[in-house]
Amino acid sequence: MNFKILVTGASGLLGRALCKELHIHSRFETIGIAYSRAKRGLIKVDLLYRQEIDSCIEKMKPDCIIHCAAIRNPDMCEQNPELVERLNINSTKWLANAALRFGSWMVYISSDYVFDGTNPPYYPYSQTNPINVYGKSKLESEIILQNLLKDYCILRLPILYGDIEFLGESPVTMIAQKLLTREKQKIDNWTIRYPTHANDVAFVLRQIIEYKIRNPIFRGICHWSNNEPYTKFEEV
Repeated sequence: MNFKILVTGASGLLGRALCKELHIHSRFETIGIAYSRAKRGLIKVDLLYRQEIDSCIEKMKPDCIIHCAAIRNPDMCEQNPELVERLNINSTKWLANAALRFGSWMVYISSDYVFDGTNPPYYPYSQTNPINVYGKSKLESEIILQNLLKDYCILRLPILYGDIEFLGESPVTMIAQKLLTREKQKIDNWTIRYPTHANDVAFVLRQIIEYKIRNPIFRGICHWSNNEPYTKFEEV
């Protein structure tokens, strides 16, 4: 099948898992783009600049764009709101416009941070209420996507873990990173999350793509996660 998939953030935790899943278990042509860690066959594209996005999409003409790239660390987002707007929001808008021009189906990787965390588990119809810069950027990007495109999929995910390249790459292993400093840390024991392995998400994304090909009318907002609830301190 001559079906071309372009993955943004292909050097990240989910992007790596997704590209591997698509390369091994599908007949699709997969193109991974990244910037700061662009290596191992990835194409270097700076999503902070619209002209680079437009040039890439025009050249590759993908049938599907899976937008994984984002600044995900909530603390970093609070410290750099302008950068968050450029990368998390503007790049989504530019990719959506490019998808519209070239007829690409777009899958946007969103987050359960679009909710306030007070009443999990959440569902696609649950009322959104982001309480930090990161969550607000993801919700705004969702709205942009829905306003620009008729053909899209928004996949909301919880915190991810998996085959990391450094401890700070996942919120789960970031706890270990803090413990290694041996400094006293304050963490909450009330926020309930559903940590999910990146390989499992990659498998689900492949299923979504295969389902879309068989059922062209498929679109909308989806949720997927592990079903085991945890706080940062213990299993619930």
